[in-house]
Amino acid sequence: MSQRAARLQRARGALLGRLVGEALGATTQHLPPESLAALAGEGPLEMRGGGVHDVAPGQVTGEGELTLTLARELATEGSYERERVAVAYVRWGRSEPFDVPQPEGRAFPDFPETPSVAEGVAARADREARCAGALARVVPLAVWGWDLPPGELGERAAADARLSHPDPSCRHASVALCFALARAIERGGTPVELQRATLEFAREANLAASVQAALQAALGGAGARGAGASGG
Repeated sequence: MSQRAARLQRARGALLGRLVGEALGATTQHLPPESLAALAGEGPLEMRGGGVHDVAPGQVTGEGELTLTLARELATEGSYERERVAVAYVRWGRSEPFDVPQPEGRAFPDFPETPSVAEGVAARADREARCAGALARVVPLAVWGWDLPPGELGERAAADARLSHPDPSCRHASVALCFALARAIERGGTPVELQRATLEFAREANLAASVQAALQAALGGAGARGAGASGG
């Protein structure tokens, strides 16, 4: 397989994996742990549909729809323009989506009465929200910008996160994940190699301490699993 074909395959895997994962999660959203265990059984989850939103098998919810919104903008325009993307997000919010997470519902319900849609949206975003909505939609940015300098791509990831999740830990988590995805698309590699590279990037970029701690904890867990496997 050529290098270009391998990168394309990894990029497809990143985007499809993001959406497939959400479609699986849509069925189990808001369910207690014991119900999740009963659904899963001893094997992987199936595309059942249903759940609190009564989704069709394979259907995504609000964050998946925003992921696709960003993907369409990048594919159509070939660049990330925050103002244009903010307009697209508000159009999604005005389309009466069946699932609207709280931060996105606050940021994207309608067009703000400001000269800049992006700045108006960001100004009313929930500064206390520390959930994963912005993180969930970062995959298209990595697919589009995998060959950009990490700092430049990170600026775009942070700018996009700020539209709905301005808390520094949310913005920096998006930066870290975007770096990890872009590097995986570019080079492949093992999970541990990718985690080490992402932690090194987070330290060099002075990302939020909470993000660095989460990356360090993940790397420690991966290292322990790797040691157990090699020992036994």
